[in-house]
Amino acid sequence: LAIFEAGILPALAGDPSAARARATYAALLQQKGRYPEARQAFAAAAEASLNAADGAGAARATFFGARVAYFAGDAEGARALMAEAEAQGRGAAPAALLAAILSFAGYLAHDEAKLAEAVALAEGAGSPYNLYEALNNRGNFLLQAGRYAEAGADFVACVDLCARMGSPGERVFAQLNLGVVYLERGALADA
Repeated sequence: LAIFEAGILPALAGDPSAARARATYAALLQQKGRYPEARQAFAAAAEASLNAADGAGAARATFFGARVAYFAGDAEGARALMAEAEAQGRGAAPAALLAAILSFAGYLAHDEAKLAEAVALAEGAGSPYNLYEALNNRGNFLLQAGRYAEAGADFVACVDLCARMGSPGERVFAQLNLGVVYLERGALADA
C-alpha cells in the first residue's frame, strides 16, 4: 500500500489509462479491511476505465466495489453497484467476467434467471471457478426456495468441480451446503 500511496498513485494522477493499477490498489485496501477506502478506489478505477473506453474494466471494478459493499454490510449499495456492473458488462465484458457479475447479481437479487445465465456463460467460457460460484449461488437460491433436489444437484456439481480444480477451501463450502440440503430433507446419515 505504501508504494501505491507514495509513488504510483501520485504518478498516475489524471491518467485514465491507469485504471488497472487503481483497481489493484483497491484490492489491496480491501485485503487490509479498509472497506470505505476500497469502495472509493474501485469507483475511481471504474471511472478511469470508462474514461479509457474500457467497459469490461469498468464492469470489473464496479463488480469488485459491489462485493466490498456487500461484505462490509451494505447490501443495498451492493445491489445498486451490481446493476451498474451488469449494465457496464453486457456487451463489453468477456463471458467469464459477465458470468461472475450475473452470479453475484442473481444471488443478491434472488433472481433465478440471472443465476441460470451465469451458469450457462461460465460453462460456455470454460471457466471452472466462475462455474463453481454460479452453481453455488444458484444452489443457495434453490435451497432457500425449498427446492432441495435441484439445490443438491448444484452442490454435488460444485464438489466435483472443486475436486477437479484442486480447491479444498471451496470444496468445504460446497460440502457444507450439500450437508444442509441433506438435513433439510431429513437424510441425517448422508449429512
